[in-house]
Amino acid sequence: MVHVYKGTIGADLSINVRNDLTDAASCDIRVKLPNDSIVVWTPDTITVVSEISSIIDYETVDGDLDVAGDYTVHVKVYLTDGKVFFCDAFVWKIYDDFEVP
Repeated sequence: MVHVYKGTIGADLSINVRNDLTDAASCDIRVKLPNDSIVVWTPDTITVVSEISSIIDYETVDGDLDVAGDYTVHVKVYLTDGKVFFCDAFVWKIYDDFEVP
């Protein structure tokens, strides 16, 4: 596993949502930062792998990873029929400068 450090631009976040997102109108990557503020990232791509799996990809940009610590990631999916659901949340550890994993 590659360790990601604060200030990184271009880190690839690839999320297996374990759902078929064929009928997804859109989705948000909701992120709770270490300081408890919440931001929303828009996925770069959504790839349906099978009837039980889709991959959401996002590449970080300047300002996304400005703080070291635990980033809680939670995907919110909006379906074309108006339904909304959340995928399992997980923690993405972002390391401080010179921090040894």
